[in-house]
Amino acid sequence: MREIATFIRQSKERRKARLKRSAYATLAGGLMVGVPAAILGAVLWAAFSIITSMMLGLVAVAVGFLVGSGVRSGGRGTTADFGVLGGVLTLAACALGQMLGQVIVNANVHGMNYLTELLASSPSGVFSQVWQNFTFLTAMIYVAGICTGSYRSIN
Repeated sequence: MREIATFIRQSKERRKARLKRSAYATLAGGLMVGVPAAILGAVLWAAFSIITSMMLGLVAVAVGFLVGSGVRSGGRGTTADFGVLGGVLTLAACALGQMLGQVIVNANVHGMNYLTELLASSPSGVFSQVWQNFTFLTAMIYVAGICTGSYRSIN
């Protein structure tokens, strides 16, 4: 009988601890840390792709790990919502990084300052240039980053 009472008491304590942890888990916190991590990841993506003239899946995985870690540390949650947030922010970071890389390539072609080219280019024009170069391999690289960002957000 004593064992059953101990088991029930421990179950109640575990449930209280779980509720306490979930009270601290907020998507807003994950967003507040995940967005700066995504911006940093986009800059790193653009810098790597410009310096090496390559786009590697490992960079997308690194961006996903960075963003997922940010969402995890800021949000402190382990539900699927945090995984979706990490995946979406990772996708945005990879796309933004590729667009920034395209702006830098355009600046080099036109012989302009990077900031001047960034301010002069229209987002739709840059997006159409990125879309013209979008391949199945690019999609798989994005998927690798998204999976890493989503997984790291909850584990």
